[in-house]
Amino acid sequence: MPRFSKIVQGISLGGESLGRIVLLVMMFLISADTIFRYVFHSPIDGTMELSEFFMIAIVYPSLAYAQYLKAHVRVELLVMRLSAKGQTVLGLFTDGVAFLLWAIIGWKGAEMAIRAWALGDTTSGILPLPLFPAKILIPFGAALLCLQLLCDIYAKLGVLARPARISRMER
Repeated sequence: MPRFSKIVQGISLGGESLGRIVLLVMMFLISADTIFRYVFHSPIDGTMELSEFFMIAIVYPSLAYAQYLKAHVRVELLVMRLSAKGQTVLGLFTDGVAFLLWAIIGWKGAEMAIRAWALGDTTSGILPLPLFPAKILIPFGAALLCLQLLCDIYAKLGVLARPARISRMER
């Protein structure tokens, strides 16, 4: 599993890098649109539609890398009072629930992406963009997050399987 974990980590880093690049492009587009709107009184057509697409490309591919870094929001007020084993068991439970929820999101997202591709759905606005490319990023990001959660679950099971160390006081 460590080799699989390294592969998932590499793909997750690629997704996070994609998010950074898209964020940079979005920043320049919105800045240019603002300058053109207020200085030249001529906004860039389609900026809103592109920004919506960019938000999906920033968030979903980056989820797995945030999970790898343990950067998702957690409430540790009660958790920190548990023993190390209790924290690991609770982490297993929450990772398992997260895995199930994100698997459903990925499955339903894939259905929506396939439907958008089959129907040729496009945005309704100034710039009619196909919806499929943005919609496929949702199941991609969800699947990648599920793989990272499986790696985390495997690591936590390994921690629980190790025999407990006996402290000096108990010897």
